[in-house]
Amino acid sequence: GFEVNNMARQHIIYKIYFSNKCVFIGWADSNLTNILRVLFFGTTDQQGMDITRVSKIEYAVLPSKADCFIYHTYLVNKLKPLYNKTLKARDNVSSDVVLPELNFVTYNNPIMDKWRQQAEQEQLDLFADFNLK
Repeated sequence: GFEVNNMARQHIIYKIYFSNKCVFIGWADSNLTNILRVLFFGTTDQQGMDITRVSKIEYAVLPSKADCFIYHTYLVNKLKPLYNKTLKARDNVSSDVVLPELNFVTYNNPIMDKWRQQAEQEQLDLFADFNLK
């Protein structure tokens, strides 16, 4: 099982997938659930990522923030996820640069089902509003 409280002060790299394709890589040094909430539901300034398209989230816990920065940059350039706009070089990581594989585990939190239902309802409401005009 997944214990949200155990991750409150750890350094985390996470990957978000649509189908079997990694579309976003992020890092967090606070509660991953809170980070994901903002990512999916946005802020007043920016729209969130479509949670209804998310098939899987994986995360790995690292010993330091510096490790997170290094792995984040490395994985963004190795995997070239669609939604990572910064830190992405135009060329590829050379074969000489290899970091040890991280032990990613699946993020299983029941809140995801609730958020997915909320997002689906919001999409239905928007569609209904659009059709009434």
